[in-house]
Amino acid sequence: MATKTWLFKMNLKEAEAILISKLKGSKFKGISLVKIAEAVKTVVEHNKKFSRKKIGKKYDVSRSIIDAFYRINDHPIEIKDFINKELIGLDISTKLFTLKDKKRRVEIAKILVGLPENTSRKIIEYANKNPKLSAEKCKQIVLKSKTKTANFHLIVIPLLKEEFLNFHKTASQRKLSIEQAAKLALLKWSQKCKS
Repeated sequence: MATKTWLFKMNLKEAEAILISKLKGSKFKGISLVKIAEAVKTVVEHNKKFSRKKIGKKYDVSRSIIDAFYRINDHPIEIKDFINKELIGLDISTKLFTLKDKKRRVEIAKILVGLPENTSRKIIEYANKNPKLSAEKCKQIVLKSKTKTANFHLIVIPLLKEEFLNFHKTASQRKLSIEQAAKLALLKWSQKCKS
């Protein structure tokens, strides 16, 4: 169950101080994203006549950053708890809003804890496209489908046309591709050098 120890109520001066220190690049540390979100909400609600773009400009950030922090306040309590504990960051918090159903959002958020952001994004996208699959099944499918990185080394060998044609002819006679024949020739040469 989520804790509520992070719920903050602040006045406008406190909110502005937090935004100045956190968003303007000061070395202020120890503030959770949820507290910044509450500060953004306080500033936005006290400045209703200004657009979020103007508010962002005041604190040297984009409107989208102001929006991302503001929206944290609309997350269910469980997700705010993950954000407060730094188990989910601002980017994933924003991406979770693509899941319209709050219950589904919480289910997906729970399985994202500890995963890299790129993987988390893919799981959220997959869950959006497959709303009937469980959160865990979405995670399993995405993790299984991750591409494997092969480690290749490339050797470029300049050959005269005649040498290449001769090599190609030998490969064809042995029913090998050029790559396979080149690899065999390289292995034979390597073994010859060892002896």
